[in-house]
Amino acid sequence: MLWGWDLHAQFKVVEDLHVIAPKVAYEPKNNYIEFKPNSITFHSLPHTPNLIRFLINIPFIIYYFNKEFNNTDLISFSSNPYPPLGIMANILCYIKNYKKTLFVIDADFINDLELKINLEKQFTKRITLKFLKKFYAFIFNFCINNSMLTFVVGDELFDRYGKKENVFKIYASWIKYQDIIPLSELTEKIENKKSNKINICFMGTLKYTKNPQAAIETVKILNNRKIPIKLDIFGNGPLKSELLNTVKNYNLSEQINFKEYISYGEKFYKNLRKYDIIIIPNLSGEQPRIIFDAWANGVAIIGSKINSFSIITNYYNGILCDPTKPNCFANSIEKLNSNKALIKKLVFNGRKLVEENTIESVYDKRMKIIKYYIKI
Repeated sequence: MLWGWDLHAQFKVVEDLHVIAPKVAYEPKNNYIEFKPNSITFHSLPHTPNLIRFLINIPFIIYYFNKEFNNTDLISFSSNPYPPLGIMANILCYIKNYKKTLFVIDADFINDLELKINLEKQFTKRITLKFLKKFYAFIFNFCINNSMLTFVVGDELFDRYGKKENVFKIYASWIKYQDIIPLSELTEKIENKKSNKINICFMGTLKYTKNPQAAIETVKILNNRKIPIKLDIFGNGPLKSELLNTVKNYNLSEQINFKEYISYGEKFYKNLRKYDIIIIPNLSGEQPRIIFDAWANGVAIIGSKINSFSIITNYYNGILCDPTKPNCFANSIEKLNSNKALIKKLVFNGRKLVEENTIESVYDKRMKIIKYYIKI
């Protein structure tokens, strides 16, 4: 229930919140948010782990949507491409002529497909991916046009869809004001750093769009320069075996450790604060939530020089590099390691910006826009 953080933030601005989604089994340790009794109403759709199960359950899903939508003031749906429940809900609203609808695009699926197309060598697979890209581009534009409002997360998506009058930009912060590192603790962390070794982390799904390979290449460069460094890689994904082999072949097992994903919340923040720098070499156009997590916990950011990172001002609250050039990341880390004043500037300015973009402020802004454009 990772999205519980997002739902929980809506309680202050929404009186009666209903969630219609598949219910799947999960371990208690993954229950990130515990909801108070009667604070939220869940309506379970059938779980669809594969395409066949999804197709079989389409009539039931449509029936349930139609039943619940009749009692709803505002219908909000996501852009998840599979299972495409939000897209189905949008189409049903179009058929039923429901007007008070909100579409949310928080991931850049179109850009991810473009990256896959560029990597794919087989002609038939490239054609299939190009077809999917055009199909989903059409679907997303249809959903935007059919919604009274659309919220997109970050600048990359806003550049693509923001020409439409009903599209508004929001940020990906899930940080509560109370969870931001105190100024005294931040000062202590920087001024009294005891070890000469640079502690760096990478946090994210180990897949191509997150570009974890760049983090390993960065450590290889710094190790060749005899600079003491430690990199912890948090996460799992399809590239993990390949990355483990790369670390072994580079003889970097002492410098690079792979760690399991940490549940979001207090434990996550506590671990994040141990690091000096976080590398975020994303290739995808979505805005990473980890940007705000790092700022809130006093960790300097070295991220990608792409539109989805435009909230970062280079050498003011972070450093931006070409994600395909690990040498830039290595040079930046070396510069920060020898310049305490610069790292202090980056983390303090980042902390100030996240104070202005907490999850509370994000939802206050959302609700003001909703109340202005949708009369509920």
